[in-house]
Parts: sequence; C-alpha cells; structure tokens
Amino acid sequence: ISFEVVAFKENIKFFVVCPKNVASVVDRQINGTYPSAEIVRVKEYNAFPENASVSYAGLKLKQESRIPIQTYEELPVDTLATLTDAFSKLSFNESALFQVIISPAGSDWRNSAKDYIKKIKDQKADSEKDDPKVNEDTLGFIEKKAGKSGFYTDVRLVIMSHDKEDADAHLSNALSTFDQYTKEGGNSFSKMDKKETKRIVTDVIYRIPRETMVLNVEELATLFHFPNKNVEAPFINWLLSRKAPAPDYVTNAFQKDYMYLGKNSFRGKSKEIFMLPQDRMRHMYVVGQTGSGKSGFIAGMMIRDIKMGHGCAFIDPHGSDIEKILQQIPPERVDDVVLFDPADIERPAGLNMFEFKSDAQKTLAINEMLNIFNTLYDLQKTGGPMFEQYFRYGIMLLISDPESGSTLLEVPKIFADDDYRAYKLSKCDNQEVVDFWEKQAQKAGGETSLKNVTPYVVSKLASFLTNEYVRPIVAQQESSINFRQIMDEGKILLVKLSKGKIGEFNMSLLGMIIVSKLLISALEREDVPEEQRKPFYLYIDEFQNFLTDGVNQILSEARKYQLSLTLAHQFIGQLTRQGGDTKIRDSIFGNVGNKAILRVGVNDAEFLEKEFDGVFGQADLMQAENGTIFTKMLVDGKPSTPFTVRSWYGESPYDMITTPNPQLAQTIKQISRLKYGKDRALIEDEIKLRGKFIKKVEKPAGGNNMFGGLGNFNIGN
Repeated sequence: ISFEVVAFKENIKFFVVCPKNVASVVDRQINGTYPSAEIVRVKEYNAFPENASVSYAGLKLKQESRIPIQTYEELPVDTLATLTDAFSKLSFNESALFQVIISPAGSDWRNSAKDYIKKIKDQKADSEKDDPKVNEDTLGFIEKKAGKSGFYTDVRLVIMSHDKEDADAHLSNALSTFDQYTKEGGNSFSKMDKKETKRIVTDVIYRIPRETMVLNVEELATLFHFPNKNVEAPFINWLLSRKAPAPDYVTNAFQKDYMYLGKNSFRGKSKEIFMLPQDRMRHMYVVGQTGSGKSGFIAGMMIRDIKMGHGCAFIDPHGSDIEKILQQIPPERVDDVVLFDPADIERPAGLNMFEFKSDAQKTLAINEMLNIFNTLYDLQKTGGPMFEQYFRYGIMLLISDPESGSTLLEVPKIFADDDYRAYKLSKCDNQEVVDFWEKQAQKAGGETSLKNVTPYVVSKLASFLTNEYVRPIVAQQESSINFRQIMDEGKILLVKLSKGKIGEFNMSLLGMIIVSKLLISALEREDVPEEQRKPFYLYIDEFQNFLTDGVNQILSEARKYQLSLTLAHQFIGQLTRQGGDTKIRDSIFGNVGNKAILRVGVNDAEFLEKEFDGVFGQADLMQAENGTIFTKMLVDGKPSTPFTVRSWYGESPYDMITTPNPQLAQTIKQISRLKYGKDRALIEDEIKLRGKFIKKVEKPAGGNNMFGGLGNFNIGN
C-alpha cells in the first residue's frame, strides 16, 4: 500500500494506492476514524508536468530499524503541518510528491529486537564482560517499538519545477521538515546517497518497494496521516461540506416522466436521483449564491422537460440561460417554442393583461394587476385604499368596451382625458362603475378629487408607457401569446427578460404579467376534468422579482390544475418586503414540498439549518462546492431525510445535455418572432387608430387632456 501527499497546481491532495481486493477494507478503516471524510476512487494521476526538472530524495534511518524515531506522542506540533507548509510554497506550475510505501514486516524484526535487548541486558548483568555502550533509555525505546506491529517502509520525496535550482531549493526545504523526527537517544532520518536513489523516479511512478527500513504503526501514523482542522496550510483539498446518503426509498431508476436531479455519492457509492411526477406538483424551492450552480441546475431541469416532451416555461431575468436552453431544443420540438423577448423592438409580441373570457377571469385580471402595482410601488404606503379604489374602477371602466382600447396604454386616459372617459361611460353597462365615476370620482373634492388622483396614477404608468421596449408590448389590444394553449398543448415558453437592456422595473412588470397570465390560464383549466389536465412545469429564476402577494394562492391552487413551480433565487432576505413583510417567505416555506439548497451566506445558513434535522450544519451550507445541493424532497408524497446531490452538466446520461446547436437556436428565434411578434409600424398604426376611434362622440364642454405626450391620444385631429 502506498500513502501519498501530492501538491499540484496549488492543491494538496491525499491518496491511498492499494490493490482492489483490499480497497473496501481501506475505505472502512478511514471512515472509522474520519466519519465525515469523502473517499473517491480515481484513476491514476499524473503529477509530473511536461519538460519539468526533477529533484528527488529517498529517506532512510541513520541507525538500525529497531531503534525508533520521535513520534506524535512526543512532538508538540502536527508533523504533517510542516510538510504541507513546505508544499504550499510551490508555485502553480510546480508539483511535489511525498510517498510512503508499506508492506507487512512479519515478526522476524520484532524477535530480532527482543533478542538484542536480551543480549544487551545479559552483557550488562555479566561483570566479566565489557559494559555495552547502550543506555537504558535506548533499550526502553527499542522495547516499546517492538511492542507494536511493523512494516517494511520506503519514504520518498520528489519535487518538479521548470527551474532546476527552484526544484533543489524546494526539496531542501521539504527535507528539513524531517529533522523533527530526530529522537535523542533514538533514531533519525537521513538522505540516501545518489547510488541508492538512481532509480527512485521509476520506483515512485510504479510504486516499487525496496523495503528500506521497518517502522511500526505509531511511527507510520506520525509520518503519514490525514490532516485535522488544526493544520492551517493553504491549498489542502479540504472537504468543504459534509455529504449524506440518499435513503433507499428515494427513486434511483429512470422511468418515463421521472425528473433526473443529479447524483448522490457517499463513501464510494453513487446512484442517480429522480423525482416522481406527482411530487413535482408540490413545487420546488431553490436558493444559492451567485456562481453556486443554481441557474444551471434549474436550466438543466428545463432542458430535460423539453426533451421528455413536457410542456414547460422558463422565466430568465438575465437571458443567458435562455440562450443555453435554445441551443438544446431538439428539432422535433422547434414548432413548440414560444420565445418572448422584449429586446426585439422590431417585432414585439403583445401582452394585454385585460383580456378575459368570463367574469371570473375579469376579476382575476383586475386583482392581479392591483397586486402587481402594489408589489412595484408598495401602494399601502404610497397610495392606500383611495388609489386601489380609483385604479380598480378605472380598469373596470376600461374593459367595458374593448373596441375603443383596453390595454395598459389606455389606463391613464381614463383618468386624464374627459372625452375618452365619457365615451367609455356611454358604453359601460355596469351601473356600479358608472355611478362611481359620475357620482363620486368626478364630483369629489380635496385630496380624493379626480384632479388630485390623476397625476399620481399617470406618474406610476409613465415609466412603462414611455419605454421603447415595453410600450409596444403592453399597447397591443390582443395578446399574441395564448397562454392557455401553451399549457394545454404542452408547448415551450421561453421568457427572456434581459434586465440589462430593458431595465429592472420593466423586467419586473413584464415578468409579473406573464406569471399572472399563466396562473389565470391554470385556473381556467377547471373546465377540464382533472385527469385530462396536462402537467405544465414553470421555472422562475430570481422569482422574487415576479411574484406578488398572490403567491400563496399560486402555491396552494396551482398543483390542482397541474401547474408545477420551480422557484429559484440567491438569498432569503430577498423575500422580505418593505416594513419587514415576510408573507412571501412564509408561503414558500409553508407550502413548497421540495427544497434544493446550494451554497448560501451566513444569515441563510442560520435560517436553513433547522430544515435539515441536524444532518447538515451552517458550515456545510456556507462552504459547499459549486453544484452541490442539499435537498429534502418528497418521495411519493412523504418527506425524505436530508441528503446531498451533485448536479453538473455532462456527469450523467440522464441529464440529457447534448452538443449545443447555435444554428438551430437562431432558426427557432426567427420562427418564433414571425409567429408571435408583430411589425412595430403596424403596432403604432393600431395605437393611432384607437386614438381616433371616438371622433364621432361630441366632446363635453370644458374637456381637457392632462396626459400630454405619452402616446397619440388627441381626439379628432
């Protein structure tokens, strides 16, 4: 067996090289002493850089093997720390190897040591013989060493550098660390001469034992052992976080519609982990810092849904993941793709929040729009009940006559344009709405007067309606995307909200409208028997930007209508609204059945630790490697014990990642924009046409237009 410490590319690793038939025994022995250690079986490594100069040394005992060196019981510091400190001084392109090869020495050396002790003691007892020059301490050392099992041992050091002088200097530094083993009255190490080490590089590579000396188990443990937390040398390949095995009842075999999550590895055993379709309907919550692998994890799930033929949607606030997903679309699903990209100003798709087919849908649309604006502006503080009342009745009046315009673009006209409002009132058959405007709003004075409320409403909408990306989208009378059809027919919706282009505020508005549209479409499926509702999977990255206070309804109701949500973001503090409102956070942790936690910060680790029943601690959650997921999931409706999963592209055939196809991605973009986008000039013409629609209505005396230049709203030009 060979024990090896390897420093390579500023990384210090520990290897045990042994025959396959004893590997399991070695595993058990290591884990028995280091229960949290991760043991990975690997192929042969190569620590020899090309064209490097090599300096090397073999070590031997200065005296006979029966005399011991100093061991850990007598040393004040961890012997490993001095060697790893020396290895830490290597540059990125230098490497080092410390090798200890052992094989059982049997009992002959122990018998020889005992015979020697007896011989010396007999000589000391015989007054006629010369007193041997061996003191009692040395005899005690020999006797103690012989009391433990011994192994034939070879100790080697190899340093590799592109500069021979540097290699020699590093070797000298490493050799100096062996001075600590010198035992007063005992043994010490010395460097072999060149004749003894002429084949040492070959011996190191092929691990050829030369049985140079005998060391007992205590000496070997001093010479080589795994580091503990007190070894502070940089570059040691520490296990950053603990791992835990997946319970046996977690699904580890692929079947149709099973979602592959990643690979669970623990103590040399690995298995694939899958989620059942029925458990996915209880939603998934994903949190992890930037760079932890969070976005890649959910994008990978989306790709697998696409390749399994599922209906799915992905809302991306950056756009980069949408590009990756587009390049993974299989040719047979090209026609299923609906790409919504607000940055395409030449052919923008249309989104009208105020479309409805029934009174129930109308109420949902109005409530969701109020939720959206409350989320964006915190209306409880800035507007209060008065704004909500005006806004609600304004929308109800707006949608009373779609032919004269019922988009977000027309909302300010309801408040600011007397002529437009009068026309809408003439078409409205909802007496409650008519009474509000004619008997309350238009007659109120003071702070609640229409004149006072109008600038407030207009200012809230101006940032959207003057934006060159948003205006042509929300100004289209008919939505070009049929969200109900997308869900029922199992299509692929990709929402590319590149906030770097369209702005964070506009990103949030469009994202919230789309999420609301999907929710309303899901609730519409009540008209279809439950067994006929096709599952639809919605992924939202940075979801805190897109969820309103209606999230509780989404999480509790959506699964009934076969809408599964995967919600991802960076840290839990994002779920607390102004004033310390934690309703969204509480809804997530109270309703979501599956949790996937990647590396998080201090505050999140403290909050999440209790979710993992003591299996993982705060340090594990804060120090996890990229792609490591701590999960607690449902298995056939029942919560599992916590375990770890690693999810990384290309690590399993079940991740379904194939060679990216950028050419097909470009084709998909063109097809989608032609099917779902509209020429910008046509949109502007339609806006103008709606502005002229009420020419034939006689303008009331004293009419005014406070709305100004937010569009073509002049009447009768």
